[in-house]
Amino acid sequence: MASDFYEAASEQANSLLAQQYAALTSQVANTAVGSKSSGMVAEGEATAAADLVAFAKALSTSGAKLYGADWNAASTDQRNLFQEGRNYLPFVEVTNADRTLNATGVAQNITTYPTWKFGNGQVATGLQTLEQISTISGVAIPTGVQPTFVEVANQTVRFGSPVHVPIDAYDPNGGPLTVTVTSSNPNVISAEMVNNPKSVRMVVNGYGEMVFRLFADEASRPVNQFEQLVNSGFYNQTATGDIIFHPLSTGS
Repeated sequence: MASDFYEAASEQANSLLAQQYAALTSQVANTAVGSKSSGMVAEGEATAAADLVAFAKALSTSGAKLYGADWNAASTDQRNLFQEGRNYLPFVEVTNADRTLNATGVAQNITTYPTWKFGNGQVATGLQTLEQISTISGVAIPTGVQPTFVEVANQTVRFGSPVHVPIDAYDPNGGPLTVTVTSSNPNVISAEMVNNPKSVRMVVNGYGEMVFRLFADEASRPVNQFEQLVNSGFYNQTATGDIIFHPLSTGS
Protein backbone atom coordinates (compact mmCIF):
# COMPACT_ATOMS: atom_id res chain seq x y z
CA MET A 1 0.00 0.00 0.00
CA ALA A 2 1.30 3.46 -0.82
CA SER A 3 -0.08 6.93 -0.37
CA ASP A 4 1.78 9.89 -1.81
CA PHE A 5 1.41 13.27 -3.49
CA TYR A 6 2.64 14.85 -6.66
CA GLU A 7 2.68 18.53 -7.49
CA ALA A 8 1.61 19.93 -10.86
CA ALA A 9 2.51 23.47 -11.85
CA SER A 10 1.49 25.50 -14.89
CA GLU A 11 4.14 27.21 -17.01
CA GLN A 12 1.58 29.36 -18.87
CA ALA A 13 -0.47 32.30 -17.69
CA ASN A 14 -3.88 30.90 -18.63
CA SER A 15 -5.87 28.39 -16.56
CA LEU A 16 -5.21 24.92 -17.93
CA LEU A 17 -6.85 21.56 -17.51
CA ALA A 18 -3.96 19.32 -16.58
CA GLN A 19 -5.11 16.16 -18.30
CA GLN A 20 -6.27 18.01 -21.42
CA TYR A 21 -2.95 19.76 -22.06
CA ALA A 22 -0.39 17.52 -20.45
CA ALA A 23 -1.87 14.03 -20.01
CA LEU A 24 -0.04 13.43 -16.76
CA THR A 25 1.00 9.80 -16.43
CA SER A 26 1.31 8.05 -13.08
CA GLN A 27 3.18 4.78 -12.84
CA VAL A 28 3.00 2.41 -9.91
CA ALA A 29 5.89 -0.04 -9.86
CA ASN A 30 6.12 -3.08 -7.62
CA THR A 31 9.16 -5.36 -7.85
CA ALA A 32 7.07 -8.31 -6.58
CA VAL A 33 4.34 -8.29 -9.20
CA GLY A 34 4.25 -9.39 -12.84
CA SER A 35 1.60 -7.44 -14.73
CA LYS A 36 1.01 -4.32 -16.76
CA SER A 37 -2.20 -2.36 -17.16
CA SER A 38 -3.45 1.17 -17.52
CA GLY A 39 -0.89 3.51 -16.02
CA MET A 40 0.88 0.89 -13.92
CA VAL A 41 4.10 -1.00 -14.53
CA ALA A 42 5.15 -3.98 -12.41
CA GLU A 43 7.70 -6.72 -12.77
CA GLY A 44 8.49 -10.07 -11.16
CA GLU A 45 6.30 -12.80 -9.72
CA ALA A 46 4.11 -13.00 -6.64
CA THR A 47 1.59 -15.29 -4.99
CA ALA A 48 -2.04 -14.30 -5.30
CA ALA A 49 -3.41 -12.68 -2.12
CA ALA A 50 -6.77 -11.32 -1.00
CA ASP A 51 -7.61 -8.31 -3.17
CA LEU A 52 -9.58 -6.04 -0.85
CA VAL A 53 -10.16 -3.41 -3.52
CA ALA A 54 -11.82 -6.02 -5.73
CA PHE A 55 -13.76 -7.36 -2.71
CA ALA A 56 -15.18 -3.93 -1.89
CA LYS A 57 -16.18 -3.41 -5.51
CA ALA A 58 -17.81 -6.84 -5.64
CA LEU A 59 -19.83 -6.11 -2.50
CA SER A 60 -21.04 -2.85 -3.99
CA THR A 61 -21.99 -4.57 -7.25
CA SER A 62 -23.90 -7.25 -5.32
CA GLY A 63 -26.20 -4.62 -3.82
CA ALA A 64 -24.71 -4.54 -0.32
CA LYS A 65 -24.92 -1.41 1.82
CA LEU A 66 -22.80 -0.50 4.83
CA TYR A 67 -24.71 1.86 7.12
CA GLY A 68 -22.68 3.72 9.71
CA ALA A 69 -21.41 7.03 11.05
CA ASP A 70 -18.19 8.87 10.26
CA TRP A 71 -17.70 9.71 13.94
CA ASN A 72 -18.24 6.13 15.12
CA ALA A 73 -15.07 4.11 15.87
CA ALA A 74 -16.61 0.76 14.91
CA SER A 75 -17.73 2.16 11.55
CA THR A 76 -14.23 3.46 10.94
CA ASP A 77 -12.64 0.15 11.99
CA GLN A 78 -14.97 -1.73 9.64
CA ARG A 79 -13.96 0.36 6.64
CA ASN A 80 -10.28 0.24 7.58
CA LEU A 81 -10.36 -3.58 7.42
CA PHE A 82 -10.62 -3.14 3.65
CA GLN A 83 -7.45 -1.04 3.52
CA GLU A 84 -7.48 0.84 0.19
CA GLY A 85 -10.72 -0.94 -0.66
CA ARG A 86 -12.52 1.34 1.77
CA ASN A 87 -12.72 3.91 -1.01
CA TYR A 88 -15.04 1.57 -2.93
CA LEU A 89 -17.28 0.37 -0.11
CA PRO A 90 -21.03 1.10 -0.44
CA PHE A 91 -20.92 3.19 2.75
CA VAL A 92 -24.01 5.19 3.72
CA GLU A 93 -23.82 7.88 6.42
CA VAL A 94 -26.91 7.65 8.63
CA THR A 95 -26.38 10.45 11.18
CA ASN A 96 -26.81 14.20 11.28
CA ALA A 97 -24.21 16.70 12.48
CA ASP A 98 -25.55 16.32 16.03
CA ARG A 99 -25.13 12.51 15.76
CA THR A 100 -28.84 11.79 15.69
CA LEU A 101 -30.23 9.47 13.02
CA ASN A 102 -30.88 11.14 9.69
CA ALA A 103 -33.80 10.31 7.41
CA THR A 104 -31.95 7.38 5.82
CA GLY A 105 -31.09 5.90 9.19
CA VAL A 106 -34.68 6.15 10.34
CA ALA A 107 -36.02 4.65 7.09
CA GLN A 108 -33.58 1.73 7.34
CA ASN A 109 -34.25 1.25 11.08
CA ILE A 110 -30.55 1.45 11.95
CA THR A 111 -29.90 0.92 15.66
CA THR A 112 -26.30 -0.37 15.61
CA TYR A 113 -23.16 1.00 13.94
CA PRO A 114 -22.15 -0.40 11.60
CA THR A 115 -25.02 -2.33 10.03
CA TRP A 116 -24.60 -4.36 6.84
CA LYS A 117 -27.53 -5.05 4.56
CA PHE A 118 -26.52 -7.44 1.80
CA GLY A 119 -27.96 -8.00 -1.65
CA ASN A 120 -29.12 -11.50 -0.66
CA GLY A 121 -31.35 -10.08 2.07
CA GLN A 122 -29.05 -10.93 4.98
CA VAL A 123 -28.30 -8.38 7.72
CA ALA A 124 -25.29 -8.17 10.05
CA THR A 125 -24.81 -5.66 12.87
CA GLY A 126 -21.61 -4.62 14.57
CA LEU A 127 -18.01 -5.01 13.45
CA GLN A 128 -17.57 -8.01 11.12
CA THR A 129 -14.42 -9.79 9.95
CA LEU A 130 -13.75 -10.00 6.22
CA GLU A 131 -14.49 -13.74 6.35
CA GLN A 132 -17.83 -13.13 8.10
CA ILE A 133 -18.78 -10.52 5.51
CA SER A 134 -17.93 -12.95 2.71
CA THR A 135 -19.90 -15.80 4.29
CA ILE A 136 -23.01 -13.78 5.09
CA SER A 137 -23.10 -11.89 1.80
CA GLY A 138 -22.24 -14.89 -0.36
CA VAL A 139 -19.56 -12.79 -2.08
CA ALA A 140 -16.19 -14.54 -2.28
CA ILE A 141 -13.03 -12.61 -1.42
CA PRO A 142 -11.16 -12.24 -4.73
CA THR A 143 -7.44 -12.85 -4.97
CA GLY A 144 -4.90 -11.13 -7.18
CA VAL A 145 -1.35 -9.94 -7.60
CA GLN A 146 -1.81 -6.73 -9.57
CA PRO A 147 -1.37 -3.34 -7.88
CA THR A 148 -4.12 -0.78 -8.36
CA PHE A 149 -4.50 2.91 -7.58
CA VAL A 150 -7.40 5.29 -7.20
CA GLU A 151 -7.94 7.06 -10.52
CA VAL A 152 -6.87 10.69 -10.55
CA ALA A 153 -9.64 13.00 -11.70
CA ASN A 154 -9.06 15.94 -14.07
CA GLN A 155 -7.27 18.80 -12.34
CA THR A 156 -7.22 22.52 -13.12
CA VAL A 157 -3.76 24.05 -12.68
CA ARG A 158 -3.54 27.84 -12.59
CA PHE A 159 -0.41 29.85 -13.27
CA GLY A 160 1.61 30.36 -10.09
CA SER A 161 -0.65 28.08 -8.05
CA PRO A 162 0.73 24.53 -7.79
CA VAL A 163 -1.81 21.76 -7.23
CA HIS A 164 -1.12 18.88 -4.86
CA VAL A 165 -2.70 15.66 -6.08
CA PRO A 166 -2.93 12.62 -3.74
CA ILE A 167 -1.91 9.26 -5.16
CA ASP A 168 -3.52 6.28 -3.40
CA ALA A 169 -2.10 2.91 -4.44
CA TYR A 170 -2.69 -0.65 -3.23
CA ASP A 171 -0.87 -3.97 -3.54
CA PRO A 172 -2.79 -7.15 -2.54
CA ASN A 173 0.46 -8.70 -1.31
CA GLY A 174 1.26 -5.71 0.88
CA GLY A 175 4.55 -5.14 -0.92
CA PRO A 176 6.27 -1.75 -1.27
CA LEU A 177 5.10 0.43 -4.14
CA THR A 178 7.04 3.18 -5.88
CA VAL A 179 5.01 6.00 -7.38
CA THR A 180 6.41 8.26 -10.12
CA VAL A 181 4.80 11.01 -12.16
CA THR A 182 5.74 12.49 -15.54
CA SER A 183 4.33 15.12 -17.87
CA SER A 184 3.98 14.51 -21.59
CA ASN A 185 4.46 18.24 -22.17
CA PRO A 186 6.69 19.77 -19.47
CA ASN A 187 6.66 23.13 -21.30
CA VAL A 188 3.00 23.42 -20.34
CA ILE A 189 2.75 21.43 -17.12
CA SER A 190 5.58 20.31 -14.86
CA ALA A 191 5.01 17.51 -12.37
CA GLU A 192 7.12 16.15 -9.54
CA MET A 193 6.74 14.03 -6.44
CA VAL A 194 6.64 15.88 -3.13
CA ASN A 195 9.91 15.31 -1.29
CA ASN A 196 10.66 14.95 2.43
CA PRO A 197 7.40 13.17 3.31
CA LYS A 198 6.24 13.42 6.90
CA SER A 199 2.95 12.48 8.49
CA VAL A 200 1.36 12.41 11.91
CA ARG A 201 -1.00 9.71 13.18
CA MET A 202 -3.58 10.62 15.82
CA VAL A 203 -5.97 8.41 17.74
CA VAL A 204 -9.24 10.32 18.15
CA ASN A 205 -11.69 9.13 20.79
CA GLY A 206 -14.97 8.00 19.29
CA TYR A 207 -13.54 7.92 15.78
CA GLY A 208 -10.29 6.00 15.47
CA GLU A 209 -6.97 6.77 13.80
CA MET A 210 -6.46 9.81 11.60
CA VAL A 211 -3.33 10.38 9.51
CA PHE A 212 -2.33 13.86 8.32
CA ARG A 213 0.31 14.55 5.69
CA LEU A 214 2.80 17.33 6.52
CA PHE A 215 4.56 19.32 3.81
CA ALA A 216 7.89 20.04 5.49
CA ASP A 217 9.62 21.38 2.37
CA GLU A 218 6.91 23.92 1.63
CA ALA A 219 5.99 24.98 5.17
CA SER A 220 9.04 24.10 7.22
CA ARG A 221 8.49 26.46 10.15
CA PRO A 222 4.89 25.48 11.04
CA VAL A 223 5.70 21.80 10.45
CA ASN A 224 8.72 22.02 12.76
CA GLN A 225 6.68 23.81 15.42
CA PHE A 226 3.92 21.22 15.14
CA GLU A 227 6.47 18.39 15.35
CA GLN A 228 7.94 19.88 18.53
CA LEU A 229 4.49 20.12 20.10
CA VAL A 230 3.72 16.51 19.18
CA ASN A 231 7.01 15.25 20.60
CA SER A 232 6.47 17.24 23.79
CA GLY A 233 3.13 15.53 24.39
CA PHE A 234 1.15 18.72 23.88
CA TYR A 235 -1.64 16.87 22.06
CA ASN A 236 -1.81 13.89 24.40
CA GLN A 237 -5.04 13.70 26.34
CA THR A 238 -4.70 13.83 30.11
CA ALA A 239 -7.00 13.04 32.99
CA THR A 240 -7.76 16.73 33.44
CA GLY A 241 -9.72 17.21 30.24
CA ASP A 242 -9.91 17.12 26.46
CA ILE A 243 -7.35 18.43 24.02
CA ILE A 244 -7.60 22.05 22.89
CA PHE A 245 -5.72 22.59 19.63
CA HIS A 246 -3.53 25.70 19.70
CA PRO A 247 -5.35 27.65 22.43
CA LEU A 248 -5.30 31.40 21.85
CA SER A 249 -5.25 32.24 25.56
CA THR A 250 -5.52 30.56 28.93
CA GLY A 251 -8.92 28.90 29.28
CA SER A 252 -9.86 29.37 25.64
